[in-house]
Amino acid sequence: MPNIFDRPASATKNGRLLRVVELLHNEYTAWVILAISLCLTVVAYFVADSFVTRRVEDRFEFKVLELEKAIRNRALIYEQVLWGGVGLFNAKAGTVNRQAFARYVETLNINENWPGIQGVGFSVPLKASELAAHETQIRAEGFPDYSVKPAGERDEYSAIIYLEPFDWRNQRAFGFDMWSNETRREAMARARDTGRAATSSIITLVQETETNVQRGFLMYTPVYRDGAVPETLTQRREQFVGWVYAPFRAGNLMQGILPADDPEIEFELFDGVELKPESLLFDSNDSLHLDEANHQPDLSKVVRLELQGHPWTIYFNTPRNYLENLPEARQPAYIALAGTVVDLLLFYVIYAMYLTKKQMRLVGEDWRRVLEQAPNALIVIDRSGTIFSSNRQAEALFGYAQGELRGLLIDVVLPHGDPHLTRLFWEQNLSDASLHELGNRGLVARRKDGVCHSVDVGLNPLHVANGDYVVVSVVDTREWNRVRSELEGFNQQLQQKNEEMEQFIYTVSHDLKSPLVTIGGFASHLEKSLNGQLNEKQIHQLARIRANVDQMEGLLGDLLQLSRVIRQDVERERVLIEPLVQRVVDALEASMREAETE
Repeated sequence: MPNIFDRPASATKNGRLLRVVELLHNEYTAWVILAISLCLTVVAYFVADSFVTRRVEDRFEFKVLELEKAIRNRALIYEQVLWGGVGLFNAKAGTVNRQAFARYVETLNINENWPGIQGVGFSVPLKASELAAHETQIRAEGFPDYSVKPAGERDEYSAIIYLEPFDWRNQRAFGFDMWSNETRREAMARARDTGRAATSSIITLVQETETNVQRGFLMYTPVYRDGAVPETLTQRREQFVGWVYAPFRAGNLMQGILPADDPEIEFELFDGVELKPESLLFDSNDSLHLDEANHQPDLSKVVRLELQGHPWTIYFNTPRNYLENLPEARQPAYIALAGTVVDLLLFYVIYAMYLTKKQMRLVGEDWRRVLEQAPNALIVIDRSGTIFSSNRQAEALFGYAQGELRGLLIDVVLPHGDPHLTRLFWEQNLSDASLHELGNRGLVARRKDGVCHSVDVGLNPLHVANGDYVVVSVVDTREWNRVRSELEGFNQQLQQKNEEMEQFIYTVSHDLKSPLVTIGGFASHLEKSLNGQLNEKQIHQLARIRANVDQMEGLLGDLLQLSRVIRQDVERERVLIEPLVQRVVDALEASMREAETE
């Protein structure tokens, strides 16, 4: 005999889906999801922190490259000023006088166009035997107090004869023998012997006064008699005429290299390859960070470069508390805080759903207990009137042992004048009139021992996947009054349970809605505040949060709708019981199947 409770494939899939839903909404799942979500929040924090750090490092590296290039280019551009002076001497075939040189420097307008250059000058080499004649010549040009300084006997001399602009500061260097100083002499000799521009080590310029003293350096370019640079060292020394040079004040030279409104980077410029205070040429922050024991910059980089044959070292670093003051540096903490809040709210929602389902399950069990206590005898028959199944109440009513009713015709226990009791039922298609007619016919129940007594019978259709059946409900009228009294008590219990369930659903649905609004608000706030700063993974995670919030709001809406339905007044009307029986059969399928196999 076929099993009337076999479900079609779609029902089986729905059952599997329900089991998955049950798995995702239980106490253990809530704790597991909380643990996983907290771990993901920690991972998200470190990923965001790494992303922010990398972005800051890249920005710092880019600024370092920009500043390095700017310093290198400025030195090379300023070098061209001196080569212009060399070109002047080459064009005049070595006959450049003081007026022509002054006009050339005046045309450069160095105070406006070339900050950092203290002046542009021309120095000549002298032998000891040429010193007296040289001083006499310069004095004859209108400088009666002129002399080469510092005084003293030396094998070789040099003398600055042109230095423009010829203001009071540069007049202090007029006639100065730069060859007498070892630092200057090294650069001068290198320029003369290589035919290239040469930069000196760090010096204090002769032009400096007692106020606003800056460290500086000098740049030299060589001038030769024939204009071109001779091929050999001997020829370069023999044909050497002098140096076009410029003294540089490092502070003025670096003016404008670093934008005044850029708070993200500082740098110190050192002479040579060692980072030490005595080698410091320029500090953009007016303080040597390397000499501050308590300052450990968040980011730093040392760059070494060679300009005009001389090594320079630049130490780039970030200001104090740089990372702490960056707006994006707080993003990982915000993500961690928001993620933790969302995790806890998600745990609360899932756990609350578990408690809701648990309470609803308890209410359902109360319903099942009430049904088990009902006195009705139930028999299921097929179209032929053969009994397919019965409950314990039916077996007790007709005096049969468990399973004995199965396979008997319904007429055996409910005799009637028609050949089959169910024929009228099938032919009249369960109309209200036919059901009513069958219930005013005065049916009797025949027990196994032959004793008969009057009963009330209810017939209800049962349509399942493999056919149509009839559920026959038999009530012993002798027990009707007793059962009615019991049912009244049961109804009171059910009413109380309904009120409890109504209050519970209404309270839970409202309590759950508030954290969902908070979750949605946090998600929207994060999306707006971090607009353009999120990666694809973070955008996906926010989208998942919003989707879950929408889903939960839909579920809570259903709960609220259910609570409204429960509060409405009951409208009584006659209905067919088949859909209710069908749902009961579906719900009890597993239990009945297990009983069938036993």
